[in-house]
Amino acid sequence: MRKLILNFLLILIVFLFACKKAYLDKPSPKPQVDPPSMILKGFTAGIGVNIGGYYAGIPGAYDHETKSYPLLLYMHGGGQFGNGDVDLPNLLSEGIPALLDTKKFPPAINSNGQVYSFLVLVPQFRSYPSNTDIQTFLEYARKHYRIDATRLYVTGFSIGGKITCDFASENASIISAIVPIAGASSDALEEKCKNIVESKLPVWAFHNEQDELISVNETKNFISALKNFSPLIQPKLTLFANSSALLKHDAWTRATDPEYRENGMNIYEWMLQYKR
Repeated sequence: MRKLILNFLLILIVFLFACKKAYLDKPSPKPQVDPPSMILKGFTAGIGVNIGGYYAGIPGAYDHETKSYPLLLYMHGGGQFGNGDVDLPNLLSEGIPALLDTKKFPPAINSNGQVYSFLVLVPQFRSYPSNTDIQTFLEYARKHYRIDATRLYVTGFSIGGKITCDFASENASIISAIVPIAGASSDALEEKCKNIVESKLPVWAFHNEQDELISVNETKNFISALKNFSPLIQPKLTLFANSSALLKHDAWTRATDPEYRENGMNIYEWMLQYKR
């Protein structure tokens, strides 16, 4: 009996030692690390004749990596024109710049199983810009930032929505997707929309049904003109019924909200589906 007890104790000791070793050898789970927040920086810089400064939303890991980033170019509305210096903070009142300022812009975006971070650039125009003004800013951006040339996205609200569409109509082949909000091209539609469709440029447009400043028909007509050319990539149109909204022109607060999704995607995830 004593021998049996000793054998049992020996077996128990060996078993416990083996369990302890297995536990110690098991690798510890890696802690979940949140992506670094976006860094918002303002710059006063004369870029061409119509731009006196800009904001940059820079990925938190930008200075610690060498890779290039998708560029999100943001066109402001009519209330944000300025000199790029003391007027620059006016850009932070609405839309994507406001999300960057309040740290609500997503620092990492999952699209098709890959994670991206946008480089966001927001030029401040002195007056309504020409396509040449925007091209000049884009050339400046390429020289000063690491930009993935296959991933250029443009969005804007109100007058910025018009600017987005007008710029895209002449440069559709280098743009990956556009999101005009509460404004769209309203003149020379046939020529502009033909260029956009022939370049297979994806479009997702937003407008409020009760917009009191820019008629919803402007965006409806733009989308309709695109469809007349039988686009391979069908343009998306989202119309908000905003009877309770304080400012019936404001479709951008909801459209740019990372929590707003259609078919499981917000505008950032939707844009990143496409590349050149």
